[in-house]
Amino acid sequence: CDAQPYFRIFNPWLQQKKYDPECEYIKRWIPELQIVSLKDIHNWVYSGSSVKYPKPILDHVIESSYAKGIYKSIFRNE
Repeated sequence: CDAQPYFRIFNPWLQQKKYDPECEYIKRWIPELQIVSLKDIHNWVYSGSSVKYPKPILDHVIESSYAKGIYKSIFRNE
């Protein structure tokens, strides 16, 4: 059992770089991104790609921090 499970929130951007460095999955399922460079896909939040494709709806850093705060408050009250 993990003593502090709220610290185990995976970063989707790091997971993508680690497990799909060639963006095969993304390019297979999102045809709009087939012509986009790997560097731009891996840094989509910051890239200035000319491809018409939306930026992420959520900011992982902000949302994971928020979720950790909720988990911490729950575990404190047990």
